[in-house]
Amino acid sequence: MAPSFTYLQGKYGVTLSVTDLHVLLTAGTVTEGGNVTLTCDTNCKQKADIIFIWYKNTQPTRHRAINNTLHLNPVSSEDAGSYSCAFRGHEQHRSPDTALDVRYAPRNTAVLVDHHGEIVLGESVNLTCRSDANPPVHTYTWYRKMGTQISLLGGGQSYVVANISYETSGLYYCVAQNSVGEQHSAAVSVPIAGQGWAKYVAIRILIVVALLLLPYLLCLRCKSSAPQKTGSTTISQQEADSSPVYNNIVTSDPL
Repeated sequence: MAPSFTYLQGKYGVTLSVTDLHVLLTAGTVTEGGNVTLTCDTNCKQKADIIFIWYKNTQPTRHRAINNTLHLNPVSSEDAGSYSCAFRGHEQHRSPDTALDVRYAPRNTAVLVDHHGEIVLGESVNLTCRSDANPPVHTYTWYRKMGTQISLLGGGQSYVVANISYETSGLYYCVAQNSVGEQHSAAVSVPIAGQGWAKYVAIRILIVVALLLLPYLLCLRCKSSAPQKTGSTTISQQEADSSPVYNNIVTSDPL
């Protein structure tokens, strides 16, 4: 119960016995993005010029109140906390705290790789899924992505990649879920020591092979584009033999 105090108005003193100043909520638990109204209630007859002061976690709230009500719309997770109210000028006589709980879907979901140094073949790596949610995450699910193929691995906040091999390499990610929603983490790789060097060597080999084949391919192209001289000469000779000018010279009578 809040203690009684004296509220002075005008030149006459009016004594208000405040015994049940308290905060009423339209909902004690609200989902982020929704709305809630808080009312500073008292059994005393309110004066028109009474100003209410609102507090969140014992500090003056940043929200603007209208009369004895405080509207939060939309509600964010930062609005969660303990609320109380008081009359201006008598802030030391605040109402008891009333809790506002704000629910929200998982966020900041990420995979943590519990391993130091390079990962070698045959080792095991522990992966942990971390997420911020209210209510807390109740289901964690693990997946592995290889190219366009996605495989379901299992559940639980932690997952162990046992006996590391080239077959177990790939991208790993988790999905955190609570009663409000879910969120996928970014995918993380589990690289094997020497894997990057193997790719480098493979690329170098491909480049060398391409350079060795280049002269041969150019030679084939030159041969395929060269003109056929014998055929051209024959055709030209046939055209000359069939020319009417040459025919006239051959068949002319001598003078």
